[in-house]
Amino acid sequence: MGQTGPGEEKESHKGLRFFLVGVRVIGVISAFLVSQFHSDPLFFPTELTAYRWALLGLVLFYHLVAGVLVSLINNKLMSSLLIAADVTIGLGCTYLYGEGYFLLAFALPVLSICATFGVTAALVAGVMGLMFYGIIYARPLLDKAVDKQISSDVLTLKLSLTGIQAAISLLMTWLFSIAVSEGRKAKIVKSEAKKEADLLYQQLSERTENVELVYAEMTDQEAQVKKLAKEVAHLEHELQEAYKDVAKARMDLTKREDQAEEKVSRISDELVRERQMLEEQAQRVERELDHRNRTLEGFRQLLGSLVLEETLLALVYYLQARVPSAVCVVFMKEDVQGVSYLYPEVADAEDTDFFRELAIPAGETSVGFVAATGNPVLIANGRTEINGHPVEVLENQGLSAIILPLINPADGQVMGVVYLGRAQANAFTTEDLDLVEEFLDLAGLAVARCLEFRLRAGGGLHDMVTGLHNGMYLAERMEEEVRRGRRYTYPVSLLLVDVDNFTPMAERLDPEVLDNVLRQLAGLLLEAIRDTDVAARIEGDDFGILLVHSDRDSAVPIGERIRQEVADTTFGTPGQPLRLTVSVGVAGVPHDASDAQRLKEAAFGAIAEARANGGNRVATFPR
Repeated sequence: MGQTGPGEEKESHKGLRFFLVGVRVIGVISAFLVSQFHSDPLFFPTELTAYRWALLGLVLFYHLVAGVLVSLINNKLMSSLLIAADVTIGLGCTYLYGEGYFLLAFALPVLSICATFGVTAALVAGVMGLMFYGIIYARPLLDKAVDKQISSDVLTLKLSLTGIQAAISLLMTWLFSIAVSEGRKAKIVKSEAKKEADLLYQQLSERTENVELVYAEMTDQEAQVKKLAKEVAHLEHELQEAYKDVAKARMDLTKREDQAEEKVSRISDELVRERQMLEEQAQRVERELDHRNRTLEGFRQLLGSLVLEETLLALVYYLQARVPSAVCVVFMKEDVQGVSYLYPEVADAEDTDFFRELAIPAGETSVGFVAATGNPVLIANGRTEINGHPVEVLENQGLSAIILPLINPADGQVMGVVYLGRAQANAFTTEDLDLVEEFLDLAGLAVARCLEFRLRAGGGLHDMVTGLHNGMYLAERMEEEVRRGRRYTYPVSLLLVDVDNFTPMAERLDPEVLDNVLRQLAGLLLEAIRDTDVAARIEGDDFGILLVHSDRDSAVPIGERIRQEVADTTFGTPGQPLRLTVSVGVAGVPHDASDAQRLKEAAFGAIAEARANGGNRVATFPR
């Protein structure tokens, strides 16, 4: 049986406190009855006889106060003091007044110890109490029996009464311990029951919340179901109305179909005619739209470059796509010493050699006539007559031709002439003439842009001494012509001209005389080439000539003519004449190179070959 603390048990088992109070009351009453109100005390001093009842009153008052304290206090120290007081007063009363107070001297302290310190402490206290009781009570009683002061019957009765009281005390202690243990068990059971009840309550609360959530969801769903039911009812009503409308519409449709069949039978012919007209109009609009788109695309290509040659090539490409011809040539007008000439700038024809050296004065042949008058001409079969003036196709360039001026829209001046020729007679129509004329109105703007750009840019691309183009311009034109030559499969050649032993000569000449020599040499170069070719002073005594539409084999005679002219000419001044020789290097595309950089390198290699062989000679790129 386990021990329990006084504070815990008194706090947990308040009923046991009142049990201790009852033991005090019963013990006092039993002690009075057994001792017959102290009529025969075991030992009582004579000097205290007069205070017998006062002592009795004090005993009663003590047990009254102790009983109140037992029911109120919950402190081990106070409980220990009360136990000590109970033992002292109980033993004193038992000694003074007899065995009737044994219950208060033995049982009451043991019960208090059991309630405060546990059952084990109570048993120890009980054993010690019995030992003290034997010493305090039994020894005087035996002494009286020996001295014949009491009889054997009285001794037996007193011992029996003492045993009964001891047994009762032990029984009460045992019952009290059982009550304490049961109370503790009851508390544990009650605590566990409370925990289970709290757990059940918590689970019940959670389930209640779940039920409330489910109920709320069911309420929402019920509301949604009601709402859907209303919507379904509304939709059913609308569906019924729709069925009615459909039925009515079917009746109207049947009626209108009948009417439509009658109308269709009346207007079917009109619809067929209108459809044919719309299809014809659509075809015309589609053709016109295609024409406009192709015209705009061609004009966009013309505007894509500020280089005149590229613009004219784009013009030829467009004309050949729209009005395919055996001969398509663009002549550009140039003034030479006050006389206007037409030079073929770009030509797409089988006989390109015919146009390479061609220069037509304005007013002569059909091309010159169109340049002079600014009016387009259509030649159906070899020749035609305009205001008494005969106009013929170019020699050996077919029987049919359309010839149109290329006019600057800013000032209305003729910038050039476009010639289209076909081998067959009557091969061109007035529609072809109108189509080309319409596009040339736009092309004039693009060509005028290029000429303006060349005029403005040319001032910064010329050599200040000779008036020739400079090396930068030559490099740009070489890039353009080589790229264009690869595209349209025509050759391009480069001549490099270098004065032999120029450095010693330059050191002994005055700068003005040297500049005059360079200008004379530039004039010889210009006389030896065509207007379509490009002559440039690269630097110092190095000159370059770009020959367009000339392969390397055609360029070598031109280089030889330049070399001979320089050798036969007297340079300088009458007072300081000079004789010069030059070395010429020749390279061409596609013979020696495939791009501008390799063409330049090949020409430098050729002139190095000429110098290595003594100068005053023409050399080609060594293989």
